[in-house]
Amino acid sequence: MSCEVAARGRARDSSRGRNSKPLIALWLLCLTSLAAVADAACAQDRARARLSYRADASCPDESAFHDLVAVHLGYDPFDDASDGTVHVELSAHAGSYTSTLALSGSLRGARALGPSGDCADLARAAATTVSMLLDPLAPNPPTEEAPAQSPPPHTDEASVEFQVPPAAPAAGAASTEMIFGLDVGADLGLLPNVALDVALVGGVTIDRVFRVELAAQMRHTLVPLVLGGAQTALGTYGGRAGACGKFAPVLFCGDVELGAHAGTASDQELALAWHAAVGARGGIEVPVTDGVALRTMLSLGVPLARLSPRYDGEHVWEGPPIVGALSVGVVAAPGSP
Repeated sequence: MSCEVAARGRARDSSRGRNSKPLIALWLLCLTSLAAVADAACAQDRARARLSYRADASCPDESAFHDLVAVHLGYDPFDDASDGTVHVELSAHAGSYTSTLALSGSLRGARALGPSGDCADLARAAATTVSMLLDPLAPNPPTEEAPAQSPPPHTDEASVEFQVPPAAPAAGAASTEMIFGLDVGADLGLLPNVALDVALVGGVTIDRVFRVELAAQMRHTLVPLVLGGAQTALGTYGGRAGACGKFAPVLFCGDVELGAHAGTASDQELALAWHAAVGARGGIEVPVTDGVALRTMLSLGVPLARLSPRYDGEHVWEGPPIVGALSVGVVAAPGSP
């Protein structure tokens, strides 16, 4: 009897073992499916945005910044098909770097970082901040200790409103810059004596290498002189137009002048004579502060009609075929960044 009972018990245990294996396999399959669905849902919930990146040439480029954010989040958040945009700008000024960050479109947020003495450190801080703005729950990756000489950038938390940076100029679009200035110098040869040369200058610089200048110009003898026994004072008044090439700090110009000579001899007015000349100028133009530069120029000109004043019906002087001038001046570009 005991042997029969034992045999029946073993048969029941074997039957339970065979029935439990399909249940375990089904349970594992459900767990795997749930994990896959959860991963897909998390991937869909991850923040996505377009990246608009501008940086000084000494800073990490867009690809490097892209990688910094992706490493921090553990996935690549940038997608050109996204509704939101991350605007990042790293700029240099007076030996230090600052950064402005903003989210636009379907995303919202803004920060200002800096100043920092190292743009690479600033870029890492900006990447961390962008990651936190996109996904506040993302884990912080291990970071390298910053060099002692480069303190961590300061974060301006008070900056809650941020104007999205304007779009960069389209490729091939020319940049223009208005300029105004004053040149003062000494002219030799156009008039019978050394003359004061004053010019009010205006113009436009295109792509920082080409410039068109217009000037109202006055030349007048510094001291009275005696011509043909008469006390004489002479002046030249007119305008100048020039096309210049600017290869900092060197400036070269080709000029055309048009005006008139006028003067007096022993209190009698001399006959008016027209003035026209072509010439060239060259010199250096050195910035001294934002939008302001000092320059010195040497010019040579060829009068198309040489000055030949008459007194009592006689020629008393005739100008040389080539004239020259040396000037110093200041040029300002009010719209310069």
